[in-house]
Amino acid sequence: MLKKMLGAAAMALCAVAAQAAPQEYEWTYTGFADLDNWWWKPDVTVSGRFVADDRNANGTYDLSEVTSFDYDGFDMSTCGGARECDLKKFSYDPAGALSFDFYASESFEMSGGANWHITTGQSWGRAVTYPTDSYFKIYLWDPRTTLSITPVPEPQTWLMLGVGLLALGARARSKAR
Repeated sequence: MLKKMLGAAAMALCAVAAQAAPQEYEWTYTGFADLDNWWWKPDVTVSGRFVADDRNANGTYDLSEVTSFDYDGFDMSTCGGARECDLKKFSYDPAGALSFDFYASESFEMSGGANWHITTGQSWGRAVTYPTDSYFKIYLWDPRTTLSITPVPEPQTWLMLGVGLLALGARARSKAR
């Protein structure tokens, strides 16, 4: 009886910890129109990740609830000095869409700089400038552009799964006796 109570308590603690923690998501948009020639590029992707904490418990995330955001290798936590970034707007409804506007720039000492931007539903791209040359690439959203977004399991979730599997194994073993 004590084993059952301890197992139930462990699972309850894992469930409470999993509910209280911020959630991490990985996102990928696939398929864009190339601004250079307006050709559809079904294999072009842009991706990133974010961590958000639903502080108001309304089931959706807004800009004030985002604790970390990464796009094209720019994490908000690494910005400052020669690297600037700004998440201007953000909303995510797990039953609906992801929407955000993110801009980043980096200055290269005495040689130029680079800019990255993404505005969901409109465009994304990057521009690099050097004293003698420049490069830019911009893609446009298209009705065929798709979003894939997945939650990243947290350690508490894995712990709860492990406890559950151990409980099933213990029960099967006790029935076999």
